Amino acid sequence: MEVGFERERFQLGLNWKFNGKKQLKDYNFIEGIDNIEQTPYNLVTESYYGNPNWSTFNFNASYKLNSKITFYTSLDNIFDTHYKEFASSISASGRNLSLAVSINL
Repeated sequence: MEVGFERERFQLGLNWKFNGKKQLKDYNFIEGIDNIEQTPYNLVTESYYGNPNWSTFNFNASYKLNSKITFYTSLDNIFDTHYKEFASSISASGRNLSLAVSINL
């Protein structure tokens, strides 16, 4: 989900990226394609937890200085949420800031 604002040379955007919880009962155990072993393990119930829900908020902006130079910035995962994409064993990046300049010659 994304909202944006644009005015002349300036652009702002805020987006929300999210994923709902996938419970253990909803996994495909027959083909084994959901990587259940990559989800958190619950020691109390001695079973895998499933995929927890998560969400991130991200901000981006750009400013077109002239016909040749544009500045870009983005701040991703503003609240530094720890999460993994579904069926991935790799944690997604934490809060990060990107700055860029585009120069067209």
